[in-house]
Formats: sequence, structure tokens, C-alpha cells
Amino acid sequence: MLRIRVLSSSVYYESFVAVIEAGSITAGATSLGLPRPTVSRHLARLEADLGVALILRTTRRITLTSAGQQLYDRVRPLLHEWADLEAQARDAADRVTGSVRISILPLVAVSMAPVLRTLREQHPALSVEVVANVRLVDLRSEPYDLAIWAGEPRDPELVSRTLAAGRVGLVASPAYLESQGCPREVSDLQDHALLRGHSGSSRPRVWWPLLDGGRFRVSGSFVANDAGLLREAALMGLGVALLSDLNCETQLRSGQLVRVLPESVGTTAALRMLVPRRTLLPTRVRVVMDAVAQWYGGVLGWDGQRPFLET
Repeated sequence: MLRIRVLSSSVYYESFVAVIEAGSITAGATSLGLPRPTVSRHLARLEADLGVALILRTTRRITLTSAGQQLYDRVRPLLHEWADLEAQARDAADRVTGSVRISILPLVAVSMAPVLRTLREQHPALSVEVVANVRLVDLRSEPYDLAIWAGEPRDPELVSRTLAAGRVGLVASPAYLESQGCPREVSDLQDHALLRGHSGSSRPRVWWPLLDGGRFRVSGSFVANDAGLLREAALMGLGVALLSDLNCETQLRSGQLVRVLPESVGTTAALRMLVPRRTLLPTRVRVVMDAVAQWYGGVLGWDGQRPFLET
């Protein structure tokens, strides 16, 4: 009897979550493909069964009560996991279907081509969409399954796996340093054109890191949120940029760029694969994660000597 009650009540929870996510009973009913009166009855039955008000209804909008908010926060991930479990059960053991959407840094997006080739060969029914983003998307609210990002995620609800690591430091073109002089110490940078990127808060950087763990304030009239553009600006002799090896190692090895103050300025950076913290990952997401980890870790790797990416 308990099993029957749980299964029969699940439709009430589905209606509840759909209404909250859609913003109204009418919109929630539309998303479920159900009549509005049916969804209204589901909500009323759920409140009656629980003995507590979940939603405050007005003519213009709905508002969650404290109990409703707590229930929504607990039920929503469970319903998504249940849907994923059903989807996995429907998939044949040797056939991965569905779609996976990946957010990736623009400067490493091209490196996904071999991964896509492998996935196409091994799982031809799987659809993969790669979207280049200069920001870290919200994997819990935006329509992405995983992200490839440089830096430490601040959200404790994200699980990260390090794909590769390298250094971040100052670089400039030989032509720029020949015309403007090479900085000998950090204070000399105030007399140079500094090419600034964006910080994790998507604002122009005002601090650059020191190897001893400190930092120093920077300013400059050139700001870009794309590391590839900063690299090109440095190559054109427009100034000194703070870049990671994964963005400019090839240019450093060829001599098109040279390191500036390598003993004083810089830090380390890691390229990470991020997914929401969940008890159950769909098969389609797991096979993509495995392919990404195998390519970045096994084929490219990082040993501190060879470039992370050839660009």
C-alpha cells in the first residue's frame, strides 16, 4: 500500500514543482499538458494530505509559504533524478541516446573536436551541443549538463574534476619590450600598457597575483573578457598581458611572446570539468564526461614541458 501511495502522489508533486517553475497554475498546467482545473486539484490534494499551506494564491501571482519553499527545495532534485532514472531504464544497455549540452571556454572549444569524433563513433545516437561561454554558467538553473572551466568553482553544489593544470603569468611581445623596456620589478609595471582581462565576477581585473601569494593593483585602458583577444593584443605589441599557458604556450615556445617577471608575478590555474552534485548522473552525461577526461588527461596531459593546447 505504501508503494502505491507514493506512486499515486508523485503526480501531485510534479504539478507542484511545475507550477512553481512556470510561475502560475495556468503555465504549469500547460507545461504538463494537463487542464488547469486538474493541476489546481492536485495542489489542493497535496496541501490536504500534508496538512499545510504550500502556496499563497493571488490574482496575479503565486508565492511560496515557508513550508512550500522547503518542500520545493527537497522535491525538485528528487523528481529530476527520478526522470533520469526512468530515462536510463528505457535506454538499451548498448545504446546511449538523448542530448548533452556543454559550456566551454572559447579558447579551448576547438580542442573538443576529437572528443566529438570519439563520441560519434562510439555513440552515434547521442547528440552533443558545445556552447562557448566566457563566463561560468549556472549548472543548476541554466540548460547545461556540464561545464569546462578554468579556475576554482565557488559553488559547493558543483563537483569538479581537474583535467589539466599549468601556470599563469605575464607575457609581452619582444617588439613591445624592445620599444618600451623590460620591467625589472613589479613597480616598473606602472609605466607600461597593461592588457587586463575580467575577474571571476565578470568585471575588469584591478589586481594581478604575485607568486608569493600577494597581489598588486593594476590599471589600463585595454580590457577584454576573452583570453584569445588578450593574446592577440599582446602579439601585436599593445602591452603586457596576464595569460595562462593553455592560451599562449605555443607562442611562448616560438618566441612570439616572452615571459615578463616570471620570478615575481603569476599563479597556477587548472582546467576543470564541472557537473551539479547529484546522486545519479544520466548515462548520456557520464559517457561524455568519460570521453572528455580521457582526451584531456590521457592524450593531451600536462607535464609542465609541452603545451596544453596547440593553437
